[in-house]
Amino acid sequence: MAGTSKKGRQGITAQKRTAEKASGRIYSVGIYARLSVDNHNEKNESIETQIEIAKDYLGLQTDMVLFDCYSDLGKTGTNFEREGFNRLMTDVRLHKVDCIIVKDFSRLGRDYIEVGSYLEQIFPLMEVRCISVNDHYDSEGVLGTAGG
Repeated sequence: MAGTSKKGRQGITAQKRTAEKASGRIYSVGIYARLSVDNHNEKNESIETQIEIAKDYLGLQTDMVLFDCYSDLGKTGTNFEREGFNRLMTDVRLHKVDCIIVKDFSRLGRDYIEVGSYLEQIFPLMEVRCISVNDHYDSEGVLGTAGG
């Protein structure tokens, strides 16, 4: 089988092969985005922007492959009863996703106690890696810690 030096769409396959050789572990990523404003144009643009930020981060990783993007438009972050988030968690429970990437923690939720519960208890119990790009947080320590 011949190798390829092409970037872009084929890059993920090449990244996956490289990471498999290096560590044997490839994370299946779910990108999550949320926005709770009323203007549809702003919603779509902001959701797209959040997803692009996560995809840009993902594109630099050699041990991750995108599984799916999940979003909630016009949904509050004060609770976790959201269709997109629930679909993401279903895929986590089905072992389709083992890494979640968000633009920042406020997109995951506005209740910092509940977000902390996911980060410190639920995700570790489910063996899910969580990355918040703008908060420079990676639960495996790749980016450092929140606020640092």
